[in-house]
This record gives sequence, C-alpha cells and structure tokens, in this order.
Amino acid sequence: MYGSIGGMISSPLSGLLIDYASKDKGYTDFRPAFYLYAVLKLASGVLMLLINLEFKPPARNVVHDVFVVLRNIETAALFLACFVLGTAWGYIESFLFWLIQDLGGSSSLMGITVTVGGIASIPLLALSGPIISKIGHANVLFIGFVFYAVRLCGYSLVYDPWLTLIFEALESVTSSLSFAAAVTYAAKLSTISTDSSIQGLLGGVYYGVGKGFGSLIGGFLMKTFGTRPTYQIFAVVTLVTGIIYLIFNMTYLKKRSQLEGNDIVKKKSRNIDVQISFDKHANDISLDEKPQDERMKEDKSISIKNHGLVNKEFLKELQDNKLSKKANEQSLQIEAIRNTKN
Repeated sequence: MYGSIGGMISSPLSGLLIDYASKDKGYTDFRPAFYLYAVLKLASGVLMLLINLEFKPPARNVVHDVFVVLRNIETAALFLACFVLGTAWGYIESFLFWLIQDLGGSSSLMGITVTVGGIASIPLLALSGPIISKIGHANVLFIGFVFYAVRLCGYSLVYDPWLTLIFEALESVTSSLSFAAAVTYAAKLSTISTDSSIQGLLGGVYYGVGKGFGSLIGGFLMKTFGTRPTYQIFAVVTLVTGIIYLIFNMTYLKKRSQLEGNDIVKKKSRNIDVQISFDKHANDISLDEKPQDERMKEDKSISIKNHGLVNKEFLKELQDNKLSKKANEQSLQIEAIRNTKN
C-alpha cells in the first residue's frame, strides 16, 4: 500500500520535471527522473539504518525444505501462474510508455498513469484480506488473469493516449490484489521454516524472471508482428493460462479441500519441533544441574526421611494388631465363662 502511495506521488512529479527540463531542447531530457531516483534511494537507505529489524533464526536446511515444498503440485501451479502474470506485467511496464509516446502523449501523462493505478490500488490493498478470504486465493488469481487480458486487449485498441488511464486503473486488480493473493497463498503452502525462502522465490519469479521474460519476448514479438498485435497475443496467452488455472482449481484443489478442509493449516517443520524439544530438555538439565556432593546429601536425607516414615507406619500397625488380638482374647474369655455357667 505504501509503495503505491509513493509511486502515485513520485511518478507525476518526475513527469513534470522531465517536461520542464525538455522545453526548447528538441529532445526529451530524462535527467530529472534519474536525479529524483537517486535522492529517494539515498533517503530510503538512511531510513533503513534507523529501523530496528528483528530476524527469526535461520532455517537449518533451507534448500531441502524449499525443494520439498516445490514438489507439491499446488505450489508448482502457483509459481507457474505468477510467472505468466509477471510476464504480462513486465511487458506492460516495458512498452506502455512507448505506446503512449507513439500516440502523442506527454511525459506528464505517463506519470499520471502510475498515479491512477496507485489510487485504485489503495482500497483493494486495504480490503485484500476480506476479499481473499471470501473469494479464495486461486479465484483471485484467476480474476487477475482476466483483468490482465482486458488491459492488454484495451491497450491494443486505443488511439487516444488519455484512454489508457481507464485500463491503468485495472492495475489495482492485476498487480496489487492478485500478487497479495499470491503472497498469502504461498505463505499457507509453506512451512514456518521456509516462509522467507518461498516468499523470495515468488517475488523473484514475478518481478524478476517473469518481468524479464515479458520484456524479452515482447520485444521480439513487436519486431515480428507489430505493437498492437503483440498486445493481443499477450492478452490471449494470459486468458488461456487463467482458464487452465481455473480448471486446475476446480478439479485438483476442490478435491483436496474436500479431503483436508477449506484451508491449509500452516504446520511447523518436524526439525523445528525436535530442536525445540532438545533445547527445552537442555534448559531443564542446566537448571537442575547441581554439584554431586549436594545431590548425594539431598538423596541421603530423603532416604532417611522415607525410612523414618516407614518405621512409624510399621510400629503403628503392630500396636493396632496387639490391640485387636487382646480384644479377641477378652471376647473368648467372656464366651467361655458364659458356657461354664450354662
């Protein structure tokens, strides 16, 4: 959410600075954007030094745990879906401004497109939790595929650069809401010891591999087929991928949810449980550890006390037996006297 707010402020500001710096030059001067970027990066670095970050202990076998999670077909499908979504996002981010420039749009309009997407993203990010809980992670991702197809198809049909703002507003669903669903989905599919690794891989697939592949393949397709047909090709690919993911969701995931419940409960790694148990046992030993002579004295005193208690109980039992025996003898004597009189 805060990233969207920062983008919606800095993007139009950099566009205005570029337009101002490019006046009467005959070319576009992009230096103000780089200067602004450097200043913001420096400020963010200083602020990072002031943050008190508390890190959890690292996992003991990260590579093994991550590959165990990735062997799950549900996790593999999620990563494939994020790769395709990242490809579409990378193509739009790389070539949308060129399209606006070809349509006669200004640098200020390019900055405004980012602002429109950020404004539309804020309410959806704030309500992403209830929305995902109500609709479901996989269904939100499918909606992201559909909206990506609508955006890409819309860009291929517009001739007025200002009409791109309509489709930029859909970024609130395609990028913000869908990636929020992917992140929380990955958290549920991972274990406590693999959370950070899975989140890092997911971000790398979406923002790194997916974006790079979208830019690369998009450039080749634009050279071969042209700008507008390439947008339409990406629209078809994202829509088909979304339908396949929906079918997968309706078959495999539905059967799994019926067998295991509607949601996946995050389970602690077995290694973590063993380590916690070992640490607790070690702490108990360290707390109870005493010198050997003191333990021998304590054991001896306890033994004497127990021996004394046993002797007291034994004497009491003997006294009770004597009293009962004497009572029996007296009753027998009385009975004998009665028989003699008779």
